[in-house]
Amino acid sequence: MELHPNCGQLYADWSVVNTKQNDFGGAIQKLTKARELEPENQDFMKMMSINLVCIGQVDRGVDMMARARARRPAIITSPACSTG
Repeated sequence: MELHPNCGQLYADWSVVNTKQNDFGGAIQKLTKARELEPENQDFMKMMSINLVCIGQVDRGVDMMARARARRPAIITSPACSTG
C-alpha cells in the first residue's frame, strides 16, 4: 500500500482477505476505496455486490451487479499500479 497508495487493485485484493475471514464490512470498506480510485472497474463493482449480499443488503447487491454487467469491460491495467 505504501508503494502504490492510488492502486485500486491493491484495495480490492485486500478485500478478498476480509471476505475469506467473513469480515464483509471490512471488505466493503476496502472495495469502496478501490471504487473511489477506479470507479469504472466492473470487477470491483461485482466484488462489492457479493459482499453486500453477504451482509443482507440483497437489493443493493443485486442492483450493483446489474449496473456492473451493464458497463463496458473492466480496466485491465491501472497506471497507478504500474511499477515501471
